[in-house]
Amino acid sequence: MRLKSFYAPTMKEAMRDVRRALGAEAIIVASHQEPNGGVRVTAALEDPAFLRPVAQVSAPGSRRTEEKATGDEVPEDLLTATHDLVTEALRRHRVPESLAARLVAALDGSEDPNAALSAALNRHLLFAPTPFPDADGKPLVLVGPPGAGKTLTLAKLATRATLEKKLVVLVTLDTERAGGVEQLAVFTRLLNVTLEVVDDAPALRETLALHRRKTPRALVLVDTAGQNPLVPEDVVRLRPFLEAAQGRVALALSADVDPETARDTARVFQAVGADRVLLTRTDLTRRLGGVLGCVDDLGLPLCAWTASPRVTEPPQTLDAGSLARRLLADLSDTIKKDVGKPGAF
Repeated sequence: MRLKSFYAPTMKEAMRDVRRALGAEAIIVASHQEPNGGVRVTAALEDPAFLRPVAQVSAPGSRRTEEKATGDEVPEDLLTATHDLVTEALRRHRVPESLAARLVAALDGSEDPNAALSAALNRHLLFAPTPFPDADGKPLVLVGPPGAGKTLTLAKLATRATLEKKLVVLVTLDTERAGGVEQLAVFTRLLNVTLEVVDDAPALRETLALHRRKTPRALVLVDTAGQNPLVPEDVVRLRPFLEAAQGRVALALSADVDPETARDTARVFQAVGADRVLLTRTDLTRRLGGVLGCVDDLGLPLCAWTASPRVTEPPQTLDAGSLARRLLADLSDTIKKDVGKPGAF
């Protein structure tokens, strides 16, 4: 997608310039009243050959009034359009103002919104490697509140590893919840994967030591019982298990929770050892601003996300590039739904 900004004294004149330059297929991304008068409209078109010359009226005070891009410089109107699109995407996702301002200020000179936003996200957020256990034998332990999707996420990881012909060991500490063990048992029987049921920290330590000796190359995935973050002393009960596991601890955090709940939940689990966040249920929310503000505040890295209830669709790596595409794709989808409606232009 290529972007271009149009300046004119009135909206009618700006839209005339948009149609003249881009044709009827143009998508209006944003429009703004300029502080010194006039209107600025940002439009997008999928075809990169859209940049046909058009007489434009520069906004009062614009540095581009008498300038022309030369050499390899990116025209300022394209940079402005990228700025507008990213700003609108962050606004629609309800990204906290402080984080949004830092991301917009960090946009580089790229005319590609995905590349520009990706670079800004890399600068201001943390990203961890995909949370698959390494060859060093460290297990992946998932913690989180009840209903966050820990068991399903581990089943997804086990399914992916099995399809890749890797040896998998699933360990569950979720022995009190009705149906907790049975739910994993169904998956493990279908996948022909070993399932270990553990009741206490010493048993967990012995079980993991045994598998390190017998199956040192196995991927060990540990499911914990959901703990209520509103009762911090309940979450503290996880600490001896996490110390026994000596693995990577990822917090399964539902993307559809409100910002305050996300922050409170992450803070409690971070205190007992969670060192990264795996977003779940991203298919059930349109806005990621709450969880982004949460990880920004707490300095927690993002590592992966799930976007489907299907066990055959594994978690996807969550890095700056994939996050930028998600933030901007949601905006593009929303805009495209409005094309053709009365008043769309």
